Amino acid sequence: ISIVCIPKTIDNDIGVIDRSFGFTTAIQEAVKAVESIETEAKSAPNGVGLVKLMGRNAGFIAAFTSLAHMQVNLCLIPEIKFSLEGEHGICEYVQNCVEKTGRCVIVVAEGAGDFCLKAKHAKLILRATSSSRTLECI
Repeated sequence: ISIVCIPKTIDNDIGVIDRSFGFTTAIQEAVKAVESIETEAKSAPNGVGLVKLMGRNAGFIAAFTSLAHMQVNLCLIPEIKFSLEGEHGICEYVQNCVEKTGRCVIVVAEGAGDFCLKAKHAKLILRATSSSRTLECI
């Protein structure tokens, strides 16, 4: 009997395969969400649209969605640390973007900014049924 193991993930975060099952569909659906939020951001004065996507430890879905939809101004992923405030912070960038274009579209992977929250709260919430941690909401 032969056994084949197929990884169950749509995050595309497995190094030995080119693309995991469901990844392409996840990108297609995420692009639809970004298109909707971009329309909302354009229709409001100084509109800021935010789309939070799956990606606890890997920002592949957020990154590929941002590449697929050229109107995304900012993509935050867990692999790259960033600061919220300060000279080169996210807040300053969003403000500059809104001043220049009248809107800003942001795509965020769910694990992005976890380090910011750890610094403020320094707690982990463990689920009773699994050992995976629940991320604080950025």
